Amino acid sequence: MDSSLKRKINNLAKWEDVRKYLETAVEKGEITRQEANHKYARYRSLSSGRKHERKDPILDDNFKKLGVENINEMKNKLLDCGISSSQVDAVLGGMLRLVHAARKDGENFKTNSRIEQYFKERIGLTNTQVGYLIELSKKIALNLSME
Repeated sequence: MDSSLKRKINNLAKWEDVRKYLETAVEKGEITRQEANHKYARYRSLSSGRKHERKDPILDDNFKKLGVENINEMKNKLLDCGISSSQVDAVLGGMLRLVHAARKDGENFKTNSRIEQYFKERIGLTNTQVGYLIELSKKIALNLSME
């Protein structure tokens, strides 16, 4: 097993532990949802090698216009499927294109091979992760729940 794959597996295991711990703490009333979201943001920034989470107000605004009120929740879902903190912003940018295309094309939406290539080759995502992004983008385009 090469070192990058080991690192990805290790990062996913750490994220799953953090996620479980914080969600349990929220359920028990030990911390609020807002405190958990702050801790998630802190985890994402530290795991990508930054002291503070990078805020992109333009990206946030674009997703709000599409009906995504809490971009942090979406970032957490991306981490849940094994996308690393350092890949999240690039993935969100690509997802914006997917959502706009899905809205424009409606039922006839087909993923452009260039965007799939971007996700796989430039960002380094797996076929499963790309499939997840496509489905999530369709849900956002149709204003469905991200569950």
